[in-house]
Parts: sequence; structure tokens; C-alpha cells
Amino acid sequence: HQGILQVVIEKHPDRCLDIFTDPSTVHSLPKEQVVQHLKSMNPDIALEYLERLIDIWNVTSQEIENSLIILYVEKVSSEWPAYQGMLAAGVVEPCMPGSEPVNWVRCACA
Repeated sequence: HQGILQVVIEKHPDRCLDIFTDPSTVHSLPKEQVVQHLKSMNPDIALEYLERLIDIWNVTSQEIENSLIILYVEKVSSEWPAYQGMLAAGVVEPCMPGSEPVNWVRCACA
């Protein structure tokens, strides 16, 4: 089953999230196991899963919130060196919080 799930995650990530956040199953699935499974295949999908749990389904627990924080920290930590290099090279400009570039697009912030 993991091979099929990997294909769904790679080719149709939104569909994968729909499967795990379906109204008929979202509250019955072992959320921490789902997070770990998704994280092993694609951390960005795990991050989106946690965001949906909290934002759409109001699922809150210390474990869920901690998992989300950890994934945010890991994502920022992994992307920070590349961003610093882009700043140094003048590829992007520093931006005010909330006006960050999407996908490292050049930002012309006031």
C-alpha cells in the first residue's frame, strides 16, 4: 500500500490530503501515525495535513501543535541557507514580515 500512497503523494498531493482529511475518517485515524507516515514521504504534505487538522477540523492537542511547530522549524531551517545565499547575491530583497516572496520570487517591499 505504501507504493500506491507514494504515487498519490507525488502526482496528486491534494488528493492525498483529501483522503486523510475526509469527513468520514478524519477523527478516527491515528493522527500522529498519519503525520509520521506522510513526513517520511513528503514533509510538505505532512505540514499541510496538520494545518488542515487545526484550521478546518479544529483538532487541537499538544502533540498535533508540537508536530506542526517542529515541521515549521525543520522547513525554515532547511531553506534558510539558500535564502541567505539569495539575499547575498541580490536575487531577493529583504521583506517586511507578511510580505515574503512566494517560491523565492523577487520581492520589492516598501
